[in-house]
Amino acid sequence: MVREMLWQDLPHDQQVGYGQENKILKLSDRKCIVVYSQRTVKNAETELRNYHHLIDAGFLVPQPIELVNVVIDNGSRKYTHRATNHNNLESVPGLIKEFISGEPSKDREKILEYIDRLHEAGFTFRKGVSRNFIESQDGLFLVDCSYMLLADNCWHFETACRRYRDKIEHDLQLIEYFDNSSDPEDLIEPDCLETVLGAFGIQ
Repeated sequence: MVREMLWQDLPHDQQVGYGQENKILKLSDRKCIVVYSQRTVKNAETELRNYHHLIDAGFLVPQPIELVNVVIDNGSRKYTHRATNHNNLESVPGLIKEFISGEPSKDREKILEYIDRLHEAGFTFRKGVSRNFIESQDGLFLVDCSYMLLADNCWHFETACRRYRDKIEHDLQLIEYFDNSSDPEDLIEPDCLETVLGAFGIQ
């Protein structure tokens, strides 16, 4: 039996992560919940399996804890997120997983080494951003595994690997540019940086 949680009872002031499709909320110091959008409801069980695949292969990713059903009460609070606004939903899936405390890594060498190990083990991603790599006290974690591809069922696996690696490298180069630029026009307040990165597809 899947446990139900009420949308209006979730800690909406504790949004974490940089997902465009899903809303990620911190439940406690050790847990967070991914609330899926109407367009990504099928990703919930897939992402749960992806975490288990990667953990079994020895990669640092959050421990998946529980799939839940998030009940939407449109009379009290609308279900909204950055991609869509669905006012007639009754429920959406949610994935409770381990919350990884840390900061998005900017260590190009460590991130690319992680990606190369993924590819050698037969994993890559159809979508991804560099800020999914979080540097914690326990090491470098990949915290979003929504769009994973497996070599066994991806006929264009080598091409997908190259595109994923190139995308992450591009993200890191752009972040490094804004960090190091001496041009006053490139100086961005922290609150505005997320908007700029989102425009470049890094969020």
